[in-house]
Amino acid sequence: MLGPSVWARLKTARHRPDLLLPLRARKSSYGFLLSGNASDQTYQLALSSSYGDYISNFIRDLPSNAAFLDIGANVGIFSLIASKHLSAGRVLSFEPNVDVFTYLVKNLQQNGCTNVTPLNMALTDGKARLVNLHLQAYHSGRNSLEFGGDRTVSVLAVPGGIVGDLIEPSSKIAVKLDVEGHELSVLRGLAASPVLSRVHWMVIEVSEPTIGAEGARNLHEFLTQSGFVRASRSSAALHRDEIYIRP
Repeated sequence: MLGPSVWARLKTARHRPDLLLPLRARKSSYGFLLSGNASDQTYQLALSSSYGDYISNFIRDLPSNAAFLDIGANVGIFSLIASKHLSAGRVLSFEPNVDVFTYLVKNLQQNGCTNVTPLNMALTDGKARLVNLHLQAYHSGRNSLEFGGDRTVSVLAVPGGIVGDLIEPSSKIAVKLDVEGHELSVLRGLAASPVLSRVHWMVIEVSEPTIGAEGARNLHEFLTQSGFVRASRSSAALHRDEIYIRP
């Protein structure tokens, strides 16, 4: 059960006017206005559509009334795509780094996304707690709860079961999971509640340079034991995305 302080943060995470600094927006090749740190490689990749079409096509193939969890949202490019496509659905965007969260909120606002709830926190297993997020200079997409960086900040991490309290009980759930080595902990947190059984579609980053071949096998085994089958994988061998579906 979440304590009062955690619920207070859940309720106020989307209302942070102190974070909404004057930020210059640029038009992303994905078609959205996008603000971000110009020196951040992750932002530049989102601007230039360098992430390709694999995840965006996954989102566009979802039913328009699905609930979408963007776990590791960064500046929100996939939340923006999901918001546009899921016209009758709901999007929850999880981003624990408060500096990146600033841009996420700004990007949702300037693109008129009214069906997205941004949440300044990480998902994990176990109890709600403060954890260290290791930051990578010039590449915020590699910030990690698991591996060292240039510096660390304290962030809120909550069990995945809170998702069940934030979306309609009848909604089928789709997940985009990209959390730099913390994927298995997120999945365990979702599985510790009824939430994972409501997930029908998932695209997950599998980075063998980060988690190793054994870590990749562990992810696959956990998902197959949870009732998913792997539908496809992107072409990259070691740093790839994989789509899982529940038959």
